Amino acid sequence: MPIKHAFTSAKSDGPDATLVRPSNWNADHSGLIVVRKTADEAITSSTTLQNDDHLLFAAEANSVYDVCVKCYYTGNGGDLLVAWSVPASTSGMWSGHGLLETVTGASGVISALAREDAFTTAIAFGDAVNVATRCLAVIYATIITAGTAGTVNLQTAQFASDVDATTVQAGSVLTALKV
Repeated sequence: MPIKHAFTSAKSDGPDATLVRPSNWNADHSGLIVVRKTADEAITSSTTLQNDDHLLFAAEANSVYDVCVKCYYTGNGGDLLVAWSVPASTSGMWSGHGLLETVTGASGVISALAREDAFTTAIAFGDAVNVATRCLAVIYATIITAGTAGTVNLQTAQFASDVDATTVQAGSVLTALKV
């Protein structure tokens, strides 16, 4: 989604077109994408990755994106599994930081995993084994599209199938900067 600046100026653009003009600030600017998850998304008894309904963006062909996802979630033993759905021939690298999936409580153990060119290879994050305790996974990616445009979509599932829901919460944010 392009960003539109709400800028008004009493100044005229002036005669020099090589300078930034007041009217330029009211043009659409592309390059920064910010998506906020507006509703909780519960995953119950499923280890099958599914596209998140909100944490996604349209990527242009032959482009590079620096992506950060702050993923808030709760669970009660199913843990959280994340991966990506990306356009064909996409390359890059991604990693995540959060509770290790082997943690049996909110002990603050941190995970840092790097996956080069393996966007469909999932990373598992632990939960606090208490549905009332909110957890945070921070996911970083450099996404390099080749000749194919398409949707970049965070995917989620439970790491271990559990009848208690793992819920990716409203308020999670995906930020992508075209570089």
